[in-house]
Amino acid sequence: MEIHEVCPQFSSEMVKKIEKLATSSDQELMMLKTIVHEGWPTSIKEVPQVLKPYWCYRDEISIENGILMKGKRIIIPSTLQVEIVGKLHAAHQGAEKTKLRARTSVFWRKMNEDIDRISTNTNPTTTHPNRDTTSPLAYNCH
Repeated sequence: MEIHEVCPQFSSEMVKKIEKLATSSDQELMMLKTIVHEGWPTSIKEVPQVLKPYWCYRDEISIENGILMKGKRIIIPSTLQVEIVGKLHAAHQGAEKTKLRARTSVFWRKMNEDIDRISTNTNPTTTHPNRDTTSPLAYNCH
């Protein structure tokens, strides 16, 4: 199976970037890739501390063409997570719709919390504090 069949919305450049970062600079994902390749221990007690949050997903995690996957979702290296949330949130449809979009294609630990944080930081009432939230296009000019 080709990675573009699973996540066609990712350009080949982005897929290469994800693969390179996950295998060269993201220690957590490098360890995860090793444990997936070699096989999970029989007990969570034998799993390195940093990988314990992945234990409950161990049956869903695989490697496709060098990319870590959780089901049909690409596991994103930490250095790309903000960029990916930015792309997902570009339509400014709010946190819940951004999460729905994310859940179809990407995964990382605490993804929902990151989306909430970034969505809150880009909320029009945050960037424009005088904005009247009762009328979507009206500004309060006091």
